[in-house]
Amino acid sequence: AIACENSLPIIAASLMSLKLATGSNKIVFDITCGRGTYISNREEAKRLSRLLVRLGKSLGKDVACVITNMNQPLGYSIGHNLEMKETINALKGIISEDLGNVVEALGSIMISLATENKDLDANAKMIKETIKSGAAFNKFKEMVTAQGGNTEYIDNPELFKSSKFIMPVLSTETGTIEAIDADMVGSIAYYLGAGRMKNEGSINRTAGITLNKKIGDTVTVGETLAYIHTDEDEKINGTTQNLKDAFTITNKKINFKSRVLEIVKKKDYLMNIIDIIEKKKNNWDLSKEEIEYFVKNYTEGEITDYQAAALIMAICINGMTQDEILNLTIAMANSGDVLDLTDISDNIVDKHSTGGVGDKITLIVMPIIASLGIPVAKMSGRGLGITGGTADKLESIPGYNINLSIDEFKKNIKDIGISLMGQTLNLAPADKKIYALRDTIGCTNSIPLIASSIMSKKIASGANAIVLDVTCGNGAFMKNKDEAKRLSKMMSLIGKWANRQTVCVLTNMDEPLGHAVGNTLEVIEAIDALKGNMADDVKDVVLNLCIQMMNLSKKYPNVLETKGKILEVIENGKALEKFKELVAKQGGDVSYIDDPTKFEKAPIITPVISEKDGFVEELNAEKVGKAGVELGIGRIHKEDSIDYRVGLMFEKKIGDEVKKGDVLAYIHASSPEKATECVGKINDAYKIGNKKIVKKNIIEII
Repeated sequence: AIACENSLPIIAASLMSLKLATGSNKIVFDITCGRGTYISNREEAKRLSRLLVRLGKSLGKDVACVITNMNQPLGYSIGHNLEMKETINALKGIISEDLGNVVEALGSIMISLATENKDLDANAKMIKETIKSGAAFNKFKEMVTAQGGNTEYIDNPELFKSSKFIMPVLSTETGTIEAIDADMVGSIAYYLGAGRMKNEGSINRTAGITLNKKIGDTVTVGETLAYIHTDEDEKINGTTQNLKDAFTITNKKINFKSRVLEIVKKKDYLMNIIDIIEKKKNNWDLSKEEIEYFVKNYTEGEITDYQAAALIMAICINGMTQDEILNLTIAMANSGDVLDLTDISDNIVDKHSTGGVGDKITLIVMPIIASLGIPVAKMSGRGLGITGGTADKLESIPGYNINLSIDEFKKNIKDIGISLMGQTLNLAPADKKIYALRDTIGCTNSIPLIASSIMSKKIASGANAIVLDVTCGNGAFMKNKDEAKRLSKMMSLIGKWANRQTVCVLTNMDEPLGHAVGNTLEVIEAIDALKGNMADDVKDVVLNLCIQMMNLSKKYPNVLETKGKILEVIENGKALEKFKELVAKQGGDVSYIDDPTKFEKAPIITPVISEKDGFVEELNAEKVGKAGVELGIGRIHKEDSIDYRVGLMFEKKIGDEVKKGDVLAYIHASSPEKATECVGKINDAYKIGNKKIVKKNIIEII
């Protein structure tokens, strides 16, 4: 009654819920398609059929679907009493070819599901014999009797009441019936009273239409095409021409295609990406098998980028259940090798950030922890959207090799207690492809995709203790504390399921972290930090993450001593030496660490000048990140190259006092045009006011 009859999810849910309510374990659905039904074409019918088969499988039901052609009415009668008469005649063996075709197909499948008789042709023969012997007719009478019906009507169908008026519809042409518009015939039957236009509407059981000619039949001028059955004579004139128009007559010879188009059942059902996309697009849960199918086939190149993009977008919009996220994480982790590092240490610690603007924390934290005698192993991704990637930062060091083999990765941990690498082809390759694709289709801020991406890498890389820096604010994927907490709890749950100790530290990303944004500039700031010259916000985050990593390592159980130990290895130079060891071990030129002035600089350095007095109330990290991408810090397309030299250096941050004419920041650009364009964007990122803001760097630990 509200024109929602053709929604595949609603149809599937309606059909399956009804079958569940009746307690059936083996179900055969007749999926009609064509102009006379809700499903307009065969492809939609196949999607609905596959959806029903999948639902059946997940619910422990044996389901099969027979797709049948409804481009013309089935049989010769439309209307309740008329169809009952035709049904009784069919059970007596007087049955139209198309109706017999469907009955045999449905019956054969039902027999095959319920018995050991899997030969459909033999089953069809059995059905014909059952009708011929009268057994089917007698069973129908038995049912009518059991449910209180009058079997006299079954023995003598002429007892069924007929309509007052029966009017023939005559052909005005000679030829062959090419088409009968089943949709139009159905609408006319509705109008005559054979169907309900409103849920509470009444029906006229005597009203309807009987066809005298079907597709493929020949007809001459004046010959009867059909009969109209109605109790209201005023409806005859209005429907006669309309019903005549439902028939298309041609001079060609027409052979109507078989009523039965296709049979879809569990053993024949082959999973495909189109159905999986359709399912998630309609906000249905994906099964473990469907998720594994997608991950495996996308990794192996059998699923295209544009198909993967469609599914990822559907996930981003509709989300995933807890089970779906767990299944996606494990599927991605198992898409390649899963490292076992227990031969190196029973307690290797990893650290990961959900990303932010100016986030160079890994480059500082990991050498500190390794210099304290705690083995650390980390596999990092490239830049994603406005957030920088640790792999890109490391590659800005000349010669540094992020593409290690698994043996090289493990050897570095054994030899020097630390290894920082990119995502190799062998470790979580599915995540590597999905991660790169997300960046280019606006799907970087999805909790299911972020959680599964991070934790699949962590599970695959072999560490048994993980500290996660979950950034939140306008410069992070999680824009507020509630989102960050949901992500943290999801990753903690995945960690628990995978037997990994997991702690999440929620950190503030409403402004860029530290002073530098840009690959080379952030490496230089990380070197300064390891020398003890840390911005306050960087220091807060570094200390808190290091303390959590030390606690998980079990090597430093006294929490009160951990901060002092961290500061000690910075002050005595051990942390910086460990970073140099790492760079040298992975092929990097250590002279750049000893003398950061050797790094290639951007050709254009332009100041951003304050236009007023006051305090910095806001430095919008998201706007800064977007401006950085335009400079060349990050990628717009997954195949884009980045410019290691370019970036931004901030002289004034939230809470700082400024005077008109002060330098707020410096833009490091590849051309004067890009620098000029960026000045306005950075000015727009600043809000100068009269209020001195005190920023909270650490929000919560979960």
